Amino acid sequence: MAATRTIRGRGFTLVELLVVIAIIGVLVALLLPAVQAAREAARRMSCGNNIHNMALAVLNFESTNGTFPLSTPYRGSNDNDCEGNLVVTGVESSQYSTAGQVQYIGPGRCATLDKTGRTGRGWIVNVLPYLEQQALYDQFKAGGAFEGFFFGRKGMLTDNPQVRGGVATILPVLSCPSDSSSNELSTNQYWWRNQEIPVSVTSYKGVAGDTAVLESATRWNQDWGTVPDCHDKTGCNGLLYRTNYFDRPALKQVTDGTSSTFMVGETVPELDMHSAAFFSDGDWASCNMQLNFVPSFDGQDANDWLAANWWEVRGFRSRHPGGVHFAFVDGSAQFLNDSIDHSVYRALSTKAGAEVVNR
Repeated sequence: MAATRTIRGRGFTLVELLVVIAIIGVLVALLLPAVQAAREAARRMSCGNNIHNMALAVLNFESTNGTFPLSTPYRGSNDNDCEGNLVVTGVESSQYSTAGQVQYIGPGRCATLDKTGRTGRGWIVNVLPYLEQQALYDQFKAGGAFEGFFFGRKGMLTDNPQVRGGVATILPVLSCPSDSSSNELSTNQYWWRNQEIPVSVTSYKGVAGDTAVLESATRWNQDWGTVPDCHDKTGCNGLLYRTNYFDRPALKQVTDGTSSTFMVGETVPELDMHSAAFFSDGDWASCNMQLNFVPSFDGQDANDWLAANWWEVRGFRSRHPGGVHFAFVDGSAQFLNDSIDHSVYRALSTKAGAEVVNR
């Protein structure tokens, strides 16, 4: 009888196994940054496409209506107060500053608005049909969002279910993929915070110009931005701001050149409690402050600090390394490095400043 032999395969030793694991770990460590960079590049491209689509919607609106999309002021804390009843006049002085008198525009302008109401309807609402969101626009309209006074629980603040559902609608075109906070409902938005009303937010805001927001209280004073502050008045040197209902800016007013004038820029809703997507005080920002500025919060709770110091963060920023997306009036979208010279940055935000811009 032939002898039977059992042949056994030789396995890995413990040392060999550890070496293989170590090699795999090194390869993963080397590849992970590249994978993350590739993912961020894809997210950044998607973000740039979003802001480009926003720009095209704005330009299509202007072509159809003869003005850029308008934001409607909301009723102030005083019944007789009409936010936007002031206008800056007398453009003069230095290259990047506006000096002049602040004058009342007269009660008739507010009376015209009051026929429908100071609703707080933002410019983004008005471009919804140009973003293939006609149904959402109609939902707001049917619910009464375009009528009545905001602080009278009307307009965009009404408790009508259609409007409440509308303000809580998250649109991918308004959300930058690199910023998770832009794709979530917020109950921390300034005008809705105390009532805990969930609203959607936007990564993309209109460029109001370079106004020094609340220059008497902020580090971003007249040395950084144009004064007098126009953010709650009229006469801003940009195109899309909370009271442009009174100014009705049009393409013909962009005398600095469409390829040299900002229209829409990128922001981070988590760092600005005025980011409600469909509200006239949530869809604008200023180029007065440093691009990509992020506050330190001074050891305080972030939301409490942002609520108490809202004027410190009404600028443009992103979650992308090194820069921020902007759309220009010619419809192009560009990624601006956050090391851009601040005077050039401010000059790009004005529609008719006659500044010399070298980029």
